[in-house]
Amino acid sequence: MSNQYQIEKIKKLIKGNRGDVSILIAVLILATVITIVFGISYIVVNLLKSSTELEGSLQAFYAADAGAERCLFEVFSGTTPGCGGASPSPISGSFTSNGSSYTAERINPNTIHSDGFNSNIRITRRVEVNF
Repeated sequence: MSNQYQIEKIKKLIKGNRGDVSILIAVLILATVITIVFGISYIVVNLLKSSTELEGSLQAFYAADAGAERCLFEVFSGTTPGCGGASPSPISGSFTSNGSSYTAERINPNTIHSDGFNSNIRITRRVEVNF
């Protein structure tokens, strides 16, 4: 009899608190949805930031590559002052369309270092050419 009494008591408790249970379930569902939305937002923001950094990194790399190519051209054409000639000096250039620039120099007779910069997101990439 005592078990039956406790079961009846629990049934009355559940029936009497139907609104409370509904509110609790609604709050739990809402909290879950909000957590999922914030998680997805965090992932999307990081992907966008990574995409922007990748674009700037590529621009800096290609600027460094352009500087190395110009320096190689000057070496093989004997252009002075610049990378060619007996006393090579650093050269530089910029690309106004994307905010990138480069500085290249011949550090020994067969090696060129070229640094590419992206001023928009402050990224530097270096290319070394051995010939």
